[in-house]
Amino acid sequence: MSYNPPMSFSERRGAVFNEELSLNTHHGIKSLAQPRPRGPPTPSMSTPAADFDQVTGSPPPPPTPAASPGPSNSRPDWKSADETEEAYLATIRQYFVKCNSAQRGRLLSDLLNLCTSQQLSFVHQFVSPLLKKDPFTTLPDELCLRILSFIDDPKVLVRASQVSRRWRDLLSDDMTWKNLCVKHDYQRRMSEVQAMRAELYGHAQRDDGAATGDCSGALTSNSLPASFGSSTGARPRLTSYKSHFKQRYLVDVAWRTGGRNISKNLTQDGGVVTSLHLTSKYIIVALDNARIHVFDTEETRFAPCRAINCLHTLRGHTSTVRCLKMSDANTAISGSRDTTLRVWDIRNGTLIKLLVGHQASVRCLEIKGDIVVSGSYDTTAKVWSISEGRCLHTLSGHYSQIYAIAFDGYRVATGSLDTSVRIWNAQTG
Repeated sequence: MSYNPPMSFSERRGAVFNEELSLNTHHGIKSLAQPRPRGPPTPSMSTPAADFDQVTGSPPPPPTPAASPGPSNSRPDWKSADETEEAYLATIRQYFVKCNSAQRGRLLSDLLNLCTSQQLSFVHQFVSPLLKKDPFTTLPDELCLRILSFIDDPKVLVRASQVSRRWRDLLSDDMTWKNLCVKHDYQRRMSEVQAMRAELYGHAQRDDGAATGDCSGALTSNSLPASFGSSTGARPRLTSYKSHFKQRYLVDVAWRTGGRNISKNLTQDGGVVTSLHLTSKYIIVALDNARIHVFDTEETRFAPCRAINCLHTLRGHTSTVRCLKMSDANTAISGSRDTTLRVWDIRNGTLIKLLVGHQASVRCLEIKGDIVVSGSYDTTAKVWSISEGRCLHTLSGHYSQIYAIAFDGYRVATGSLDTSVRIWNAQTG
């Protein structure tokens, strides 16, 4: 009896394949041939246009959850295949379909061990796209949105929304953009509805009595701005956080990249600018060092980036100049922490009138014709006659500092740190 060593795994598999090939060929295996594989499937991705095209400029191609197929020469070339080869591959496919997981693993392992480096590289290019999965197609929405909440760059989110409709739907969720508004400090301090309610229901109170401090007056429908809708009670349309973020982001980008600097070194003494006013001829700059600078714009209108010469320095205030307005082409009025208002002739840089009456810093002022109104930290507002140089009315009623004032020639509106807005009659006080 002679000893026959056991065949290797490759030899056993080869014997089985040869036997099956001869049997199937004898019975006409040509009819069992299956369609030839043509390479890995490529997912069909839609790339809708992003809403932020003007923000991102020309973005790079959008990411995809599966890689694009490799070059055409990495795919099998079936032009030279003969009928015998196709019948043999059909047998292998038929056998592989019937195998269990362990049998398939042994078969693939044995075949890969026989491959050259070039063939293994082809296998890698063929298999790699099939192994890539889009996590957002399998994870629940809550977990997907949680992942997206860690992205701080809006450009990344915009490009991600071009991957597929699934990604775009996730990135249209308003909570994602609300979180991004918080991260970029784009919070809405008061919504449109809150602003309208504040205006309608008494946060802006009207005072028609002279210095009575009465808060009972309410705004009438005639005093509401047109932007608050008609008498039919139409509500303003609320915008989404995505639209709100887009608007704020575009404004920030415009501030950082828009415009052109046509002059520099306006204030030679390095003072902090606290207020300014522009006309077609002058630039009037108020500083925290109690000075006011007057610049002529016509001399440098066609000389960009050239230092502008100061025509006059208006001296007289003894503390920071907090507000400044032009009453006409040649007259400026300033308010200061020294409690005074001063009227200046900017053609020759001289003081015309000194308005004294406030007991604390003059924070804001507004001018219409011959009347100037001023708001102060002494909680009062005053109505002045410029030509007469005297106070016509003192508007008392606020119980904290006045920070803002508006004047249309008939009504004075004052905004205070006491959180209220009061409307006054400029003629009667």
